[in-house]
Amino acid sequence: MEIKIDFTKSPQENAGDYYTKAKKLEQKRLGIEKTIADLEAKLEKSILTATAPGKAVTAPSIRQKKEWYEKFHWFFTSSGALAIGGRDAQQNEVLNSKYFDEGDLFFHADIFGASVVVLKGGVSASDTAKLEAAQFAASYS
Repeated sequence: MEIKIDFTKSPQENAGDYYTKAKKLEQKRLGIEKTIADLEAKLEKSILTATAPGKAVTAPSIRQKKEWYEKFHWFFTSSGALAIGGRDAQQNEVLNSKYFDEGDLFFHADIFGASVVVLKGGVSASDTAKLEAAQFAASYS
């Protein structure tokens, strides 16, 4: 341990300075120990409440990236084909112009304001998938 002595001060003043510094460090040490004890108590309480019987532990929710078709009405048919329907006239137009590709089927009820439904890969889809897409179009008309 190295102690520096200020020769411009008396021995009592030097000792007093070191005594004051020691008191301050002791107060800091006590504060740190109290903080550690408080944090350990909080941690223990959190663990006990999280693992309490009958209480489910919930994981933080992870935000998943939305698929392009999730802004429309949509579902997968029982055979796995994607059916997409417009929510309004603007989305109907977008479905017709942007997402209606060769090999898709187009469904629409002959009612004003009815939803347009596109069955992706519908030409090769099963009759059940076509029926489901048609019912989907009728239900949103």
